[in-house]
Amino acid sequence: MQANGAWDKALKPEKLGILSNAETKLDVVNAMADLMETTPLEKLTVSQICKTSGISRSSFYRCFEDKYAVAQWHIQFVHLNGVDQIGRTLSWYEGYFRTEADFVKYKRFYAGATKKSDYNTIDESIPRCRKETLIETIRDYHGKKLTTKLFFEIEALAAMEFKRCLGGTTTPSTRSRLSRNANGCANSSLVISSTCSTSLSSDK
Repeated sequence: MQANGAWDKALKPEKLGILSNAETKLDVVNAMADLMETTPLEKLTVSQICKTSGISRSSFYRCFEDKYAVAQWHIQFVHLNGVDQIGRTLSWYEGYFRTEADFVKYKRFYAGATKKSDYNTIDESIPRCRKETLIETIRDYHGKKLTTKLFFEIEALAAMEFKRCLGGTTTPSTRSRLSRNANGCANSSLVISSTCSTSLSSDK
């Protein structure tokens, strides 16, 4: 997965920091994913992670506060590459396709990371971050008013995405079914376009 140059025009400045040192951070993610095949995250040491990823401890700590921050960064990066671009540079199908592919690839890594119980665990942060991004897309990128109904639909869609994607649904029809469900959930407030990037709008 590589950073997309088109993001620069579709992301606000505060989110561009997620792309900083992305290649090094991805090396750490892949190293941790390999190590977690046999060792729980709680028992991994930073030294092990650095040795496997081929970086120094100082480089690790320039990128991450601790080993638990790795999963948090990666989930943000995955979202930026996929679903966060829906309504900006990608269609619903394209956004879900990219994100689901990464969730499936790193399923075990994410499963291990959810065992740390605090506000920033993956199972807490995914729906929270998705809600924030959907609101930003609708309000700031499309200039639409956020109604009470639309807030409810955003909550429901974010929860459904988390259950379907991170929950491990991997059948061939998953992406198209998720798109149809998103459309039904939104009930015309979140409009899916099949010919161009998604246009999200509130009720008239």
